[in-house]
Amino acid sequence: MTPQSRCWTCGKIFQADPWNAGKYCCRPCWWKARRQQTGVRFWAKVLKTDTCWLWTGRKAGGYGRTGTQRTLGTASAHRVAWILTFGEIQDGLRVLHKCDNPPCVNPDHLFLGTDSDNMADKCKKQRQARGERQGLSPFVESDIIEIRRLRATGLSFPKIARMYGVPHQTIMRIVKRQVWKHVG
Repeated sequence: MTPQSRCWTCGKIFQADPWNAGKYCCRPCWWKARRQQTGVRFWAKVLKTDTCWLWTGRKAGGYGRTGTQRTLGTASAHRVAWILTFGEIQDGLRVLHKCDNPPCVNPDHLFLGTDSDNMADKCKKQRQARGERQGLSPFVESDIIEIRRLRATGLSFPKIARMYGVPHQTIMRIVKRQVWKHVG
């Protein structure tokens, strides 16, 4: 006769099986305990400050990464923080940061949104690459100031465009502040 045991998750008395070493009465209790252990291991890698809770584990692109291929694959730490705190995430939704701090996993700093919401948030907070940070621009800020100065002296759009080797429409858009709006 197998010995009786008390389930570590729900407290129910059961006949111990070799598969569970007498700790859990059923697979759902085992999975619940496994998720709780995951949470304990996860939060142990978080440094809580007065504002942000910073992920101290592995990072990729500034964002925390957690998990291994042996479990469920790797995941963003802020996404795991959301799941551990609030539960599953609907398909098509992303976990976004209110604080714009990539390693932050503070659930109070996170919210759900779509890719469109993320782009709108980025533009609202002016975090998108613009100007010389954009990478493909042939100009730097000093060029923009000089282009606007040259146009103010009466030089034509095509003449300025030839100086910089760009179409005259590009110069027109710079002067009219349709692009490079952030340069004074």
